[in-house]
Amino acid sequence: VCGLIITGGLGFAVWFDLRRVLPEKKTFSWKRLWTRLSLHSRLVLVVTGALLGSGTLLILLVEFTNPDTLGWMSFPQKVMAAFFQSTTLRTAGFSTIDFSLLRGASLFIMLFYMIIGGSPGGTAGGIKTTTFSMLFVLIVSEIRDAGNMTLFKRTLPAGTFHKAFAITLTYACVLIMAIFLLTLSDPEIGFLPIAFEAFSAIATVGLSAGVTPLLSALGKIVIIALMYIGRVGPITIVLSLMRMKQNRKTNNLVYPHGDVLIG
Repeated sequence: VCGLIITGGLGFAVWFDLRRVLPEKKTFSWKRLWTRLSLHSRLVLVVTGALLGSGTLLILLVEFTNPDTLGWMSFPQKVMAAFFQSTTLRTAGFSTIDFSLLRGASLFIMLFYMIIGGSPGGTAGGIKTTTFSMLFVLIVSEIRDAGNMTLFKRTLPAGTFHKAFAITLTYACVLIMAIFLLTLSDPEIGFLPIAFEAFSAIATVGLSAGVTPLLSALGKIVIIALMYIGRVGPITIVLSLMRMKQNRKTNNLVYPHGDVLIG
């Protein structure tokens, strides 16, 4: 099941690229294979591995002594269970433990993994691993005061970062509005379980902290709306940005330069 989740989350572009670079002869070299992969494929594989590994480690550490989740298992079972939950956060919605019994720290960590989701062109939701990577590269470049944003010795266009920022900001605004409505419609439910439901819905993960049946009619409508937005959101945003870019080409109006203080 974990293999199927990862396979679907990588995206078709990565699998087509892997098929293209796989050697036809018996000679095989990992270095040659890696260098022939596209920048997109290398980024997706690295970020996916990092998210799976870090998610497994964090869940294992936080839930290691929780008797309701991993505490009663043997060490190999704990590792397997932690890896399964880390994998299912990408989009699957399967679970081998009761998420309503997880510690608050685990639920909080899972919010970020769910909103990142999978990779473009795959079956997963979220803002996508590449979008998250672009934000990370942007922050590092600003801290280092680098003139150009580079990744794997490749210079990235500024438009890529603009799109990544726009997608992330749109998700954040929708989540803030949805969580605000859920806290109004279902005040008896704790904030963290409500946030978990909202993040899971917009990332099309399908996991629940056990409060979905307890939501009011308005709360369930909000969750439904989040699932629809999460499924079509990134594609719609990217297409709209492309349309805006085409419109700008027909408008050569340039305004005077201005500065704004940030931070």
